[in-house]
Order: sequence, then structure tokens, then C-alpha cells
Amino acid sequence: MLKLPNLDDRMYEHMVEAARKQIPALYPAWTDENAHDPGMTMLEMLTWLIEMQQYYLNRVTEANELKFLKLLGVKPRGAVPASVEVQFEDVAEKSKLPRGTKLAAGGLIFETAEPLLLVPAIPDKLIVATDSGYFDYTASNEGRNVSFPAFGAKGETGSRLYIGFAEPLPTNQLLTLSIRLYENYPIVPVQDFEGERIPSAKLAWRMFGDGEEDRPADWQPVVLRRDETNHLSQSGKLLFRLERPMQSRIVGPASDRERYWICCEVVEPGFELPPKIEHVAFNAVTAFQHDTWSLMEEFDWDGRSGQGQSLEISHYLAFFGTVRIQVRSEDQVAWEEWREAGDLPFAVPGDKRKVYALSRNGESKTARIAFGEEAGGQAPPDGIGRVRVICHTGRFRDQRRIGTGNGLPHQRCELPCASVVAESFRLQVGEKDPVSGEWLWYDWQRVDDFDRSGPDDRHFLLDPLNGIVLFGDNEKGMAPLPSDEPNIVVISLRSTEGVSGNINAALIQRFAEPWPEVEIVHPVNRTVATGGCAPETLEEAKLRARRELQQPATAVTAEDVERIVLNTPGLRIARARALPLFRKGLKQYPSDRSPAALSVVVVPYSESPKPLPSRGFMETVRRHLDKRRMITTDIQILPPEYIEISVHAVIVVEPSFKDEASIVIRELTRLLQPFDNKDGTSGWAFGRTVYKGDIYGVINRISGVSYIQDLWISAEGKGFRKDADGDIQIPPYGLVYSGEHDIELISLTEL
Repeated sequence: MLKLPNLDDRMYEHMVEAARKQIPALYPAWTDENAHDPGMTMLEMLTWLIEMQQYYLNRVTEANELKFLKLLGVKPRGAVPASVEVQFEDVAEKSKLPRGTKLAAGGLIFETAEPLLLVPAIPDKLIVATDSGYFDYTASNEGRNVSFPAFGAKGETGSRLYIGFAEPLPTNQLLTLSIRLYENYPIVPVQDFEGERIPSAKLAWRMFGDGEEDRPADWQPVVLRRDETNHLSQSGKLLFRLERPMQSRIVGPASDRERYWICCEVVEPGFELPPKIEHVAFNAVTAFQHDTWSLMEEFDWDGRSGQGQSLEISHYLAFFGTVRIQVRSEDQVAWEEWREAGDLPFAVPGDKRKVYALSRNGESKTARIAFGEEAGGQAPPDGIGRVRVICHTGRFRDQRRIGTGNGLPHQRCELPCASVVAESFRLQVGEKDPVSGEWLWYDWQRVDDFDRSGPDDRHFLLDPLNGIVLFGDNEKGMAPLPSDEPNIVVISLRSTEGVSGNINAALIQRFAEPWPEVEIVHPVNRTVATGGCAPETLEEAKLRARRELQQPATAVTAEDVERIVLNTPGLRIARARALPLFRKGLKQYPSDRSPAALSVVVVPYSESPKPLPSRGFMETVRRHLDKRRMITTDIQILPPEYIEISVHAVIVVEPSFKDEASIVIRELTRLLQPFDNKDGTSGWAFGRTVYKGDIYGVINRISGVSYIQDLWISAEGKGFRKDADGDIQIPPYGLVYSGEHDIELISLTEL
């Protein structure tokens, strides 16, 4: 990178002195150079102006850098909440936790990401069945960070994982099973946010229970609602439902008593990395470190089924907090706030009563909002996003009104908290209807700056770190209209502590505000919380912009293709090789070429010495690359072809090295390695010929070797060719690995 020049390299005094020295040459009649002379005053003023221009030209402010980043489509990220899996122990009876249940870890608040049904069930037996027999791994599940193979070392067809319970699981209820896998491998995959990965193996979940039509108990399929593990290719949760009652039985070595079992069986093998389980848990849910002060959710409304319609929301704030309802007005711009039935006088006619009926279900922990006849009023008009439910904590009831509009430019309002999650923040400003006198509430939009805001745009700026809201000046963004009452209201607010939320294990120990059903239930996080990040600084945003600009978005060159493939979401790819204009079957590549063809060889990370990608693995790569390829390119994803190389050598060595053939074999194995070595040396290049000179070089560099008396190479595999010089030519998509090396050492004293 070129060094930026310093434009502000002249001091004020130096410029004045330089100008003074030029006076005799430019205007000899000017002889009075004292400070009282008007000419000197003008000279000093112009010099000051030049110095200021130099200063500003030389200075790129933070605001300038933010504008430059905006041109690149980049802006500093806000704080990111940490997440952790929380398990609930000592569950004595079935109960429901709503989404957003608040948990406490010291002074931090964590909230559950989804509803969870708590059932008195604990996996008390884990059995793995393979062709080699049954293995009991219950003790591993009770320990910490002690993994065990879910389907044996190879994950072959018919291998099974049995999970036993002391009590039967309830039927026709959505149950959650959490499975944490060992994932501490050298290659960390890109997160698969869009669910692109096709599983390498196929699994089937069953439970032992009643058969159909009075048939005897047998293994029945489990109804899966969601499989976050993607057939145990990653950690996650399994949401399932049992349609028939469970029955007890004995499985394998668990012969002490009968248990109730669910079973996971491999029906189609193909794991690149057979899964290793660290922990299996029931009654577990993901929790995020944020504190929701106010929640807003919108619902579509379809009144074709007549009056009496209702909607239901499952959230902690909806059940335990305050609920407000807004309905979009006929003009589709403003929102009207409806009242709860009973708050409006019955003198108002029914067809004009804008009311709702609120009820709460203690069993499901949901809030139900009804309209129409059931509420004794009218129903909302049809449309998408016509009804809005706002629920908040009791403490936020008065704090939600953050200001009163004054109509003046750049009005500022302070939020009741700092470290705001900007993406979830929503704001309204109320205006009274001049005819009815009722409040109409208008949504205002958060923007990064007022550059493109006009005088009629309801825009505002948010400083999430300090909790400050800033409005426009009626030229760049509208200012809130003057009001006699507080009319600037927050309808959605969430705060997070960012990186401070990355807490250690076992710090979540209680509910923030427990209710009677869960007083004896103990939440606990068995692992550390991860993912929490502090707000991104400007320097960090600039570095990220550079990294993102270096990442190829389109597969143009072979290097682009390889980088895109290596970043396929959800996959651990050890190596990738792009072969332009190559199609499998060409004999004389690269002299022979296939127009528009692009072959990509992928090697998955694996603990196997010769890893091969499954069909699902290769299809995932193909789909990921297909979105980024040139439109005329025909893509083919290939597995590597492994060629076994065996070296036969007679080596003359020093007498002290006579019994050290293992050292020679070790160095040959390091050379003939399809993967990169731990010391940083690269693995064998795709398609590179194995020359005898390579072997000579490795052996001759070993201390104790005098010279090589004889050497030849043999190979096994498909597609290789041995030339007249004894070198092994392998196909372009081929890799080599070490076979059985035959090394004979002869001491110099034996010659």
C-alpha cells in the first residue's frame, strides 16, 4: 500500500516568513513590513486561510471514513448477543415455558429463543449397537466433554443409538431432545444459515411403542417436526412428536430393568466424520443474552370466516406483561390503538366499538386476543400486517414514552437503557386526529444518516451504544410535531451486553422472575456462552471491508472457484482443486480440453487416511458453486482418486543408523501425504507426478544416510501410468498416499 502524503507540511510562521521574503522581488515599493501595515494584515490572514485549507485537505475525519464505507455497502456492526444451551433440571411435572422466558446469570439476563415443554424425563441410558456388539456410554454422557461415537467408529448401515428413559414420554406433545456433538476439529465450517447442506448420511428415528390395530408393541416411526442436527452432522435440537404410547423393554446390556426407548438408526451411510456425541439432554433450549423491554409482532388478518376471529401469541411478555393492540387504519399509514373490552363505555354502538378481548391460557402459557362478537365490537379490516400486538414489562409502561414533540430541529430523546439491539428497535410518533381527537400513531424509520432524507420523511437516527434517538431538522428528515402530551413512544426495545454475555459454564442458575410452577426447576448452562461481540469499531469495520472485498463473489478464475468451494457453508473441506476445461475421461489433459467444462475435486476433512466425499457432500458443493459460476460453465464435482505409492530402496548408511529404517519410512510418509502436515508443510499436489528424484531428495536429506544404492517405485490404484524412467504419473484429480515401504539399510562397514 502506498504511503499517504502529508499535505499539512508547512507551519503558519514558515509560510508568513516565506511570503515576507518575496515582497522585495514582487513589489519593491512595499517597504513597511511591520505588523501595523494593512498589507501585512492581509498577508497574515491569507496565510492563515491557506494553513486551514491544508489542514482540512490532510485530515480524513471519522465521518468521511463512514461515508466511504457506506459507498462500499459496509457499516460498523452493533453488539451481538451471546447464546448458550440451557438445560432445566429437577422437573417434577409437565409444564410449559413460553418463548422469551427470562433467566438470570448474575446481573445478566438471558431469554429463551422458543417455547419449551418441560417433562419429567431424563435420558438415563445410552447404548450404541454396531456389528461388533452393544456398548454402554451412559457414563460418558454424565461426564463433561467426554465424547463417544454415536454409531461406532465407521457409522455403517444398521448401526443404532438407543436413548432410554425411566418414564414414558407424553404423546401428541412437541418434545425437544438436544444433542451436542464433538466439533473441536482443525477446520471450522462456515455457518449454514440458509440450510444449504445436504446430509452425508440418512438416519431414521423410531420409538418402541404400541402397534397399529392391536398389534404387539414394536419400533414405530417418530414424527420429526424439525431436525437442527441435519442427520447428526452438527449440534442442535430434535423436535419430535410421539403419536402412540411408549412401551418398556430391555435393550442390549441394559438388563437391570426395562426402559422406554427411542432409537436412531443409520439407513444410508456416508459420514465423512462419524458423529461423536458429547452430551444428550432433554428439557433444553437455546437462550440469548438480551433483555426484551418491549416486543412488537404483526399479524395478517382475514375476516372471510366472519366475526369472532382471534389470534394467539406465545411469549413471556404477552403472558406475564402488559398487552396493547394496534390496528392499521384504512389509509394504511397510521395505526389506531384499540382498547380492551370493558374499558370502553357500552354507549358506543357495537359496530363502532374498537375493542378486543384478552385471555391467557395457564397451561400453554399463551395470550389469546379475540375480536368481533366475542369481544363485543367490530373486527379489524382484512389485509397483510393489519394487526399489531405490543407487549412489554410492567416497568416499561411509563418508560416507553421517551419524549414530547416540539417541532424544533435535531430533537434528542434518551432511551431507558443503553446497548440497544438496533435491528429490533421500533419507534412511533403520535398525532391527534383533528376530527375525532383520537391518537393516530405513525411508524418512523431508523436510518444510518439523513443524507437521502427529505422534509416529509419520518426518519430518525439511533445511537445504540448510548441509547440516544435523534430526529431531523425539517429539511433533512421530519421533526416530530409539537404536542401537549408525550407522543414519542417506543414499541420494540431490546438491550444486550454483547461480549460480556460470553459467560462461563454453570452461571445460569435461576429464573429472573420465577412463577409457582417452576420454583423447584433449576436452569443450568453446561457449556460456556459464545457468539457475544462488542460493537464494531471503525477500524474493525475497515478491516472487515478489506476482507470482504478480497472474497470472490463470482467464480471467474480457478483460484476464485477454489476459495468459494472451501467456504461452502456447513462443510469441512480440507482441500479443493479446480480443473478448468477438464472432464473426467480426458487422457491428455491439459493438451486435450473440454469446452465450457469445469471440474472441481473436493477432499473432505476426515480422520480416515483416504477420505471420500459422499453424494450429499458433493451435491452441496455443486449447489453452492452453481449460484456463483459463470453462466456458460458446466460444473462437475469429483472425488479424489487415491494412488498408493510404495518405495523400495537399498540405502547405504552410517553404522549408527543401521537399525533406523523407521525414520526413512516416517519421512516418506510425510512426503506422500494427501493432507497438509501439522508442521505446516503442504500435502501432495493434485495430479503431480511422483518422480524418483523427489524420493531421492527426501532420503538423502536424512542425517546418517550416505547414499542410495538402488530405488524403484510401485503404485496401486486407478488412472496412473508408470513411464520409462520409473516415475508414476497420476490423473489430474489424483492424490497419493503411502503404502508399504520396503527399506533395506546397509552399513558402510558391511561393504
